[in-house]
Amino acid sequence: GVSLTALSVFGGALGVGIGFGLQKIASNFISGIILLFERSIEVDDLVELQDGTSGYIRHTGARYTLLETFDGKDVLIPNEDFITQRTTNWTYSNRKARVEIRLGVGYECDLRLVRSLMLEEATKHPRCIDDPGPSCFIDTFGNSSINFVLYFWVADVTDGRLEPRSDVMIAIWDAFRAHN
Repeated sequence: GVSLTALSVFGGALGVGIGFGLQKIASNFISGIILLFERSIEVDDLVELQDGTSGYIRHTGARYTLLETFDGKDVLIPNEDFITQRTTNWTYSNRKARVEIRLGVGYECDLRLVRSLMLEEATKHPRCIDDPGPSCFIDTFGNSSINFVLYFWVADVTDGRLEPRSDVMIAIWDAFRAHN
């Protein structure tokens, strides 16, 4: 007394559902194999995903990769995301990273002295490396300030960029005050 039409509709719907579910599993599994062979991400790499999620790779599996964020959360990322989305690997080829500081000074300032002081303070910082060395440029003439940009490099991005950036900014502030 069971209608074969209802049973076939139910079986078809079940088959489609299982097919869509297995498609994602297969996609993540194949992506995991690709990541394994390419070695584009490895354990302890510092990565940043397209959506802004960033942290250290702690485990790679067949279907997902475990990312530990800077605030201590563990995020399970499907392997497919590393293949289909833009991913920044800060430690893929080396651990160096550039630090950028933008600041403006008044039009009455000695621009050569400003540039010299900024470069000197960046060079003095213990985490600033010599190759490539720091560089400083006038970026724009603003309405009320002349805007500079300072670039310097740190040897290991995994030690962070905010601390040396902050330290150099404070040192620049002190140097500007000492030179009026």
